[in-house]
Amino acid sequence: MPLYTKNKVDSSTTLLVWKIEEDFNSLLSSIKLKADSIERLEKFLSNKRKLEFLATRNLLAEVGLDDYDLTYREDGAPLLKDGFISISHTSDFVAIIISDKKVGVDIEKNRQQIFRIAHKFINNDEESKFDITSLKVLSVIWNSKEAMFKLCDKTGIDFKKNLNITHIDFNGNEVKAELIFDNEKVSVSGKLDIFDNHTLVYLMIY
Repeated sequence: MPLYTKNKVDSSTTLLVWKIEEDFNSLLSSIKLKADSIERLEKFLSNKRKLEFLATRNLLAEVGLDDYDLTYREDGAPLLKDGFISISHTSDFVAIIISDKKVGVDIEKNRQQIFRIAHKFINNDEESKFDITSLKVLSVIWNSKEAMFKLCDKTGIDFKKNLNITHIDFNGNEVKAELIFDNEKVSVSGKLDIFDNHTLVYLMIY
């Protein structure tokens, strides 16, 4: 079973990562889906998306939850009956983080193409503070902002104006940032991990 990581972040927060190596039937056979989830699964045109969906349910089982504990808002954001959850997936991995605090997680494959869109999410403060010519740095900033986007429950978010990365420590694997709305700042912090040419960042509001 390719549970890649299970990390107890604190007493009420768990990060899990699944490496997708199984086929559809193998992933499906180990879980039970409610009727609307079966309908949702059947609508996916991509086999990759189906595998991600099923891997997510297998991760829930690792912490004693199942498909019946998970619902979705109209905008597609996942909801737990109790607590908070964030989900992210890429070509080979699915990550979830579960907590009693607002959380966000993002995992992406490191790609040179990120330089093409850097101008859309890097603000002046970040440009002066970080080496944005580095793929590693740029990937962490992007993943951090994606994680922040998931945890802040707001619409119309400007990745340059509203999401600001203030600190990256590759030795301590730490990320600090701030949400900026209506001239008010909310601090968030979390961890980064780089593995198998992927970057993962999770952030929480404490």
